[in-house]
Amino acid sequence: MSSHGGPDVPRRRFATTTTSGYSPAAGQRHDPASARTLAIIDTSQSAGLTLNEIQALLGARPDNEAAMEQLRIAALRKLPELRAEIEHAMLVNEWLATAAQCQCPSFDDCGLFTDPTRLAPKAIGDDTTEWT
Repeated sequence: MSSHGGPDVPRRRFATTTTSGYSPAAGQRHDPASARTLAIIDTSQSAGLTLNEIQALLGARPDNEAAMEQLRIAALRKLPELRAEIEHAMLVNEWLATAAQCQCPSFDDCGLFTDPTRLAPKAIGDDTTEWT
């Protein structure tokens, strides 16, 4: 399962389009509105927004403050999740660095495996991390 609760599905990214409307990967030009829409989709996907969140962004008129409000709402929802992922990656990094230097003769003698929950991803808002 993915972090947004749905099945893990590979993300398909759109070809990047420059502000001039030229898509280098596709070798074609787009009108400015289409180029902007593609840039919003590509950037939003890179930031980890879901398809529903991107759809909400695109549903608001670009010249309307509602579009930016939709972006702020999506960002506020995504930030805690991203911070939890970063914290988990830092824990895994520390564990791997420790494991790389481990001189224990066997798993039975190794403290790296005494707490199997140590590297489990934490729930958002759970900041109880201890290394012994």
